[in-house]
Amino acid sequence: MVNLAVFPIALALLTGSAGASIRFAAPVTLLGGDLRQPVTEPRAAVSPADSSHVVIAAILAPVITDDDWDCVVFTSRDGGTGWHRQRLGIDRCIDPWVAFADEDTVEFAGITISRDQTDSDPLDLVLARSLDGGETWSEARVVRRRFEHPILQAFADNIVLYGRHHAIGEDGSALHVLELLQTGDSDPAVHPVVEASAANSRLMGTGLAVHGDHGLYAGYFDYGTGDASDESRRGEAWGVALKDGQTTSAPVRITGACAGARTDAPLFPGYPFLTGAADHLYHACIAPDHAGLLFSRSADGGDWSEAVRLDDMPDGFLALTPMLAAAENGAVLAGWQERDPESGCQRLVLRASLDHGETFGPQVIPRKELSCPLTEANGRAGRSWPGGGDYSGIAVDARGRFHVVWAATHRERYRVAYTIIEVIDE
Repeated sequence: MVNLAVFPIALALLTGSAGASIRFAAPVTLLGGDLRQPVTEPRAAVSPADSSHVVIAAILAPVITDDDWDCVVFTSRDGGTGWHRQRLGIDRCIDPWVAFADEDTVEFAGITISRDQTDSDPLDLVLARSLDGGETWSEARVVRRRFEHPILQAFADNIVLYGRHHAIGEDGSALHVLELLQTGDSDPAVHPVVEASAANSRLMGTGLAVHGDHGLYAGYFDYGTGDASDESRRGEAWGVALKDGQTTSAPVRITGACAGARTDAPLFPGYPFLTGAADHLYHACIAPDHAGLLFSRSADGGDWSEAVRLDDMPDGFLALTPMLAAAENGAVLAGWQERDPESGCQRLVLRASLDHGETFGPQVIPRKELSCPLTEANGRAGRSWPGGGDYSGIAVDARGRFHVVWAATHRERYRVAYTIIEVIDE
């Protein structure tokens, strides 16, 4: 194993007068002397057999347009003290995701952006696999054209993939089709989940959760189309139950209060997120005009609570990049980037619940140093991923702990920050 430079780990405890408390390891920063480009949009996975075995995938992002893009994987077998790093060699790689299929097999999904300037839809789905716990990887292969935002989920001893395919209808019209795929097949079976005209809707998958009687629950979001009027800047979150790759109910509207189209000024808020555990479902998104983090919950996927704000941001600050995960013991961890629009600097803020999201403890800031993306060292990466990515990641281990990863600047360059969080009742 190659030991990359990290910050030392120490324990800290923050408590409040009500709700859950958070105990966490002081965040480590994954460095490496030859890693000269920014690293953004990380996702984490934890082995089901060993809670100290962690795999993180992220974008090796461009500083200038001509820089090579790639995706990079970091692997630790000792809970974050030592890390092995492997570049995957995927040209112009974005949207990385990783998941453990078993204790040694790890699946990677991402998107490669074509360099063909004439290609009107240049996004292709690529998959890779590691058989040694994330230290070496197969050559990535393209398995689906015109695809975006893949999400991996362990289900019934397999890994399934959920994302959006940009299709062409029989009448020549453009369609957004949310699809479910099997990752283990060289020519994966495709199950359409939801379809909409791209002229009227801008669909994107937000999450996949095991739920109900051997089924899945899929979340998706309609960003809307149109100009930057108040109405067009509101998006709708939806959910639908699945079994054997087929929908078993009509889509259910989770909330219509989220930030909508990418024209929503001044920055892209990041993707909403849906997750679930212990037969409960949860959804988080950024409010219109970046006014905070909105949280909704459901016990059955049919009835959803009204979206409530979890943040306590100063007036004028911006919320970006929602994070959300849940454990089988009823613990829920939600987070967002809180950005000062004047300085352009931000910090990760977390809140936790121990009662399936009914109540939350106080806000916690795991890293005191501000992250300031708009630097010369970050270049294009700081402008393209203002929240450190369109999403960040939380993985839950078999002990119910949360492994949190996000992009934060270190010496003016995006790096992956990592910490382990326990939600406790005090």
